[in-house]
Amino acid sequence: MKKNGWLILAAFLGGILLANLSKKELLTTYGILNTYFLNQYSYRAIDCDSLFRSVFSERMKMVVFLFLLGKIIPVKVFFLLVECFTGVTFGFLMVVAIVNLGMRGIAVTLCGMFPQWLFYIASFFFCALYQKKTRYPVWHGKASVKETYVHAGLFAVVIFLILAGVVAESYVNPVFLGKMLKIF
Repeated sequence: MKKNGWLILAAFLGGILLANLSKKELLTTYGILNTYFLNQYSYRAIDCDSLFRSVFSERMKMVVFLFLLGKIIPVKVFFLLVECFTGVTFGFLMVVAIVNLGMRGIAVTLCGMFPQWLFYIASFFFCALYQKKTRYPVWHGKASVKETYVHAGLFAVVIFLILAGVVAESYVNPVFLGKMLKIF
């Protein structure tokens, strides 16, 4: 992780540069971080069950995509790509937040990511740490019964963390973000 720190920082700065090279109208008119959308959001009632179905569908698509991509690309390269993509995206998002809302945009963005990203990041890093120590003996038919249970336990923990993130994003975050938007 320390070796990749500079590369991830460069990706973050690349996201900032990319956002600054974009047209200002694109950053301020479209998306959820404009003031009109946020004012509407803070006064609307959110249907959490419908939101859960939508978020669950989107997150499961991403999980399947990342799982398949992780099987195609070597593990170290895969995790480096995901970390760099996250850095670029976060850098871009921070610029959009600041352009639209000033410095309070950072707080609004971080509130919009809380608490679900705690679960998503935990599932990603739990999976990443485990992947670095194993070579997938289960998939090659060389695993003992103990290793099979360890892999099944890993799968169960990662799925649990992702589902907890979806529940937090659907039921906890709308209440939390709504209250924060009324403050800001």
